[in-house]
Amino acid sequence: MKHPRTILIDIPCMPDHPLRIAGVPASFWVVLHPTPNSELGDILYKSNFVNICLQAQAQGGLTYSELAGVYGNVEKSHAVKHAKKLLAQKKQDVERIESA
Repeated sequence: MKHPRTILIDIPCMPDHPLRIAGVPASFWVVLHPTPNSELGDILYKSNFVNICLQAQAQGGLTYSELAGVYGNVEKSHAVKHAKKLLAQKKQDVERIESA
């Protein structure tokens, strides 16, 4: 049986406090809830723990409520489907509001 990969990273927003990550991928796909003007590239992107940490700090302002899903690399197709579904729903919501 293959052992889970363990990585040790230094997160810039947490000086002198390395984070040990075991059994999870070094990178992953992030899906965000869309805004009315979002495109696929705005809500679906590949990231890692350092970038998520930076985005969650004042530099990016990412909040928990904006996250719709996090997918491993082998689950990329599910991340794409999820993001496209969210965009389609948002488009329907906007069209419904505009036609009212």
